[in-house]
Amino acid sequence: MNAALASEFGAKVVLVTGDDRACADAEIYAPSARKVAVKQAVDRYSAILLPPARTAVLLREAATASVTAPAHGPVASAPYTYEVEFLGTSSAAAATAIPGVQQVGSRRVRFTLERMRDAYRCFRAMVVLGWAAREDRYG
Repeated sequence: MNAALASEFGAKVVLVTGDDRACADAEIYAPSARKVAVKQAVDRYSAILLPPARTAVLLREAATASVTAPAHGPVASAPYTYEVEFLGTSSAAAATAIPGVQQVGSRRVRFTLERMRDAYRCFRAMVVLGWAAREDRYG
């Protein structure tokens, strides 16, 4: 979403850094961007990191090369459709208060919008509503 939002404002993705999974994912939305994996994902909350001295060199080299390389084209094209699955049913139900959001499963909602800035705002609102509607006791 971030890359598509930036693209909508004319910015191009030329460098992606993060863990190995983020770099692999970037092949989909920024195939010509340079990718630097500075850590190997273990799970959602942990990773095996390269030493800081090594990542500094890798990042500096990639950043230098990225600013001189031609930027890649648009990331995605409208309409933008997203499905979000919540942990609890009450969060999904609350998200349907946002115009255009449809419940498509007990914990899943879907929305489609023409502009990424609207899709991004819708997603952020959905996260806030979903979090507020959660029931700690029941999930």
